[in-house]
Formats: sequence, structure tokens, C-alpha cells
Amino acid sequence: QALQSMLQIRSTIPAFAVNQIQVIDLPDPSVLLYRKGEEEKKTAPHAHTPDACPVVWVAANFSERPRTLPAGCLEFEPGEAGYVDLLSGESFSRDDEILLGPCQIRWLTMTRT
Repeated sequence: QALQSMLQIRSTIPAFAVNQIQVIDLPDPSVLLYRKGEEEKKTAPHAHTPDACPVVWVAANFSERPRTLPAGCLEFEPGEAGYVDLLSGESFSRDDEILLGPCQIRWLTMTRT
């Protein structure tokens, strides 16, 4: 059921169709963070929400212990208020550290002010 939900969400996000990724170097080897999607930040016509940006940040914790994405490790543009996790629905502000539970994946998109 969870995998089917992920596939459904993924099919609505144009960024996942883009082959290019940008891996972000983090000090914690248990956490993988990469940016997927267009370099251009514009509203996508088929995005998950009307205000969604076509860029998706994928964060994965490969540890059996909780890990944290440090505040400021994700890029922001003017007018971006924070992020929403497409898988859980949780929202995060620009200044939040983002908790990753054991073996958790987050698909983060930007929210606008």
C-alpha cells in the first residue's frame, strides 16, 4: 500500500521525469540528499499542488537511527517559505532542522509565501 502511494505521488511530479540530479555532500554518511528536477524554478502545470515547484529534494536515511538534515542545507529562492514532504504532508520552515526517522525517505518541495 505504501509503495503504491509513493508511485501515485511520483507520477504527478514532473521533476521525477528529469534524468539530472544534483547530489549534496553532507557530513553524515548515513544520509543521502539530492535535488531532482528542472534548474528553472517555475510553477509546473501538473505538479502535486498548484504552488508546487518542479524541483524535488530527496532525503534518505540509511541508518537504523534517526538523523537530521541541518537547517540551511536546502537552497532557497526569494518567496520560498519552506518545504512540504510529499510523502507525509509535514511542513518545514526555512530555519527548521528536518528529522529523518530510521530508514525514512522524504520528498521535499518548496512552498511559497
